[in-house]
Amino acid sequence: MTIQELVEKPFLLTEQGAAYRYELERLLADRDLEIFPILEIGNTETIIHLLKKGMGFSFLPEFTVREELRKKRLSEIQTDIPTVEMYSQLLYCRNKWVTQEMERFIELVKQYEGQETKID
Repeated sequence: MTIQELVEKPFLLTEQGAAYRYELERLLADRDLEIFPILEIGNTETIIHLLKKGMGFSFLPEFTVREELRKKRLSEIQTDIPTVEMYSQLLYCRNKWVTQEMERFIELVKQYEGQETKID
């Protein structure tokens, strides 16, 4: 489906300002397109629930819908916009006191560092 066709569909999107929504809007603006969602909500689980009921289309990070895609409860739409890659960063000051919980979180992040998640 072309992006021009897709933007005419009923869209359920996260609130403005979410990183992946911002990226979608940027990609659309590069093509002089705009999207007008029928629903804007901050809860991704609610969006997924509504998508499973057939209420429209959305633009969500793969990890949020991975299980639903695997179980074929949702489908991925192939379109002509480039693949979006998002990155996360964890910053902290080494010379400042770090709580036990923060240390554990840092260890978890290091444990998953560099691991890519893909759909089976």
